Amino acid sequence: MEEVRDFDNGTIAVSPLPGFKVDVVSDFPPREGQDVGQQVAIASRLPPLSAWVEMWKPNGALVPPRGFAFAAYEIAPRHVLLVYAIHLKSNRGEISEDIAIREESMQQLTAHIQAMNDAYEKLGNVSCIVGGDFNTAPDDPRFAGETTTGLLRANGFSWCWENIPFAQRISLPADKLFPAACFDHIFVRNAKINSARVIETSRRSSDHNAIFAELQL
Repeated sequence: MEEVRDFDNGTIAVSPLPGFKVDVVSDFPPREGQDVGQQVAIASRLPPLSAWVEMWKPNGALVPPRGFAFAAYEIAPRHVLLVYAIHLKSNRGEISEDIAIREESMQQLTAHIQAMNDAYEKLGNVSCIVGGDFNTAPDDPRFAGETTTGLLRANGFSWCWENIPFAQRISLPADKLFPAACFDHIFVRNAKINSARVIETSRRSSDHNAIFAELQL
């Protein structure tokens, strides 16, 4: 989940799902001009092997907001699943700077994924899921030169929206400032994507629609 207020509200959000509980919620500080922080969370039915949150690290003038939530699960004997929830920099600034900040975040994320893969492969087979609000898309012409999602694909990840027409995967409906977009994604490695779809969500809960993907691990 992205833009979660806190642990209590995350728990309310998953309460209709039998057996689900929130495993990790971030505590990122509010950004300038905001009263509350925008948090990310991971929920499951499984006991996590480990779960924590990290903020992105500044790199010179690039200071990415927020960070990521991470959890590792043993989904079968000798099969570990690494899960990441992210919410990358928005497009409410200078576009070149926004892109550079997202790319920096992804560089840090892929380094962390590699480190966790190296650590957990001692336990067996490792699959990985990265999901969240990327604020960019592989095929959006506005971000044609951006490498954020391309870096994941270069590291062996598959995109949940591959070959799905844009009209069927609009996760952020148009508003007065921005056109409709597909900014919410799930990328997987060492897993097969059986299906993916957008779930219409009340605007009272989020300006984004929820997305759903079924995976074969």
